[in-house]
Amino acid sequence: MFRTGKECEDAGVYRSNDCGYEITLLERDPFPECPLHDRSVTWTFIRKTEVPKARPKRRQTQSE
Repeated sequence: MFRTGKECEDAGVYRSNDCGYEITLLERDPFPECPLHDRSVTWTFIRKTEVPKARPKRRQTQSE
């Protein structure tokens, strides 16, 4: 379980133990307060999510 303010270590979906609200966090995102109740809560890991990879830089061609 993770508390409000702690840094997320694994990207995924987390559920508030307070009311069941679910959020998706990326690695290093801080765990927020409950968006419905504006108070500190404990979050439980639900499932891992795919983290989008950075788009490769577009290469310029001679015709551009």
